[in-house]
Amino acid sequence: MVVLDHFLTPEDRENIHQNYNDLLRKGTLTMDLNNDGLPDMVPHGDIVSSFGKASGYRIMPLNIRADEDNNPANMLKQVLPQVESGALEVDVVNISMGPLGFPMSFGHLSRMAGIENLTAENIGEKRAEVLEAFREKYRELGLRDIRNSRDLSPDKVAIKRTVELAEVAEQLQAKGVEVVIAAGNDGPGHLNLYNLVPGTTNVGALDESGNPFAWSANNSLVNRWAPGGPFQPQPVTDEQGNVTGYDVTNDGKADLSTDVIYKPPYDGKRPDEVPVHPAEAFSAPPEDRPVSGLVSLDTFLALSQPGQSAEALAQSRETFHRESGIPETAPVYVNIFRKYPSNPLQFFAQQPDGRLAFIPMENPDRDNAFTGTSYAAPFIKGHQAGLSF
Repeated sequence: MVVLDHFLTPEDRENIHQNYNDLLRKGTLTMDLNNDGLPDMVPHGDIVSSFGKASGYRIMPLNIRADEDNNPANMLKQVLPQVESGALEVDVVNISMGPLGFPMSFGHLSRMAGIENLTAENIGEKRAEVLEAFREKYRELGLRDIRNSRDLSPDKVAIKRTVELAEVAEQLQAKGVEVVIAAGNDGPGHLNLYNLVPGTTNVGALDESGNPFAWSANNSLVNRWAPGGPFQPQPVTDEQGNVTGYDVTNDGKADLSTDVIYKPPYDGKRPDEVPVHPAEAFSAPPEDRPVSGLVSLDTFLALSQPGQSAEALAQSRETFHRESGIPETAPVYVNIFRKYPSNPLQFFAQQPDGRLAFIPMENPDRDNAFTGTSYAAPFIKGHQAGLSF
């Protein structure tokens, strides 16, 4: 099974603390694996691969970040000659991503394709028409000759990546390779454009009762359904009681090794041991803002509520302390993402000994990400083989 996904590079691992914030947004997930109250950051591709491994597949990881354009077609073209020559035997290609970093609504797709009234119900029968409209725009705009998608608008990026993936998928399918694509986690009103590729297995996610999750894509392009969670990873230990990994699929085997799991770099540190930035640091362009470090709670509130009066910000601070149960006398620091400083990643409270402690906060998006269609896709292969997770 070729898993085309986000993996950490050796350089990422070496500089994990410096790049923690950016990596948290580049195809990684957080969950508390060992119930110590701290979120464990795990690369998205490693978890997806764990389901493939549990299905009995040998995994060939393809790191989408190795392509400067983040284009799946470019990555798959690297293995296509080996598949066509018979030098590389591939049964399945699993793709758990879409062409853009945000969901695509059917209304937006109608405008892109120039086809009125596309809906979740009719997108299946309109697939060929939409894809042909994409191909026509692809030719008209000369998108094949544009290597760097950063020079294009999001709509043009989506058209380029979808058309080129359809081309390479057709070649792989001609060699008997099944292409499995996650349907997306943004609900019935949105779709993953890669599901437009003909002949693909598009997988939606079912809950424990066998019903589609409310956040799963649910449209007429989705042609298979598989369990999307929740999964409860358990530690696997050796004879000496040392944790050797984590069992994600409940088969008693370690699906995730401990070397792909990372803790927040600020937990247990003192504020003077980590960068703490003022609000002014985030008035610069995103590329010039701090990559790592914390801001005070007051700074975070000012960044997330621009233009609010001092009284309103004070009220927000009181509300935070009341709802979190953290005493108002305890300084609070926030780990934020430099491109979107109003979006908190993690909260830390300073303890009486002066050290920072991670504050668990409810975040349904993180749970949904873990119990998402990304994992239903490789899960389906084990299900077909009669395996039970």
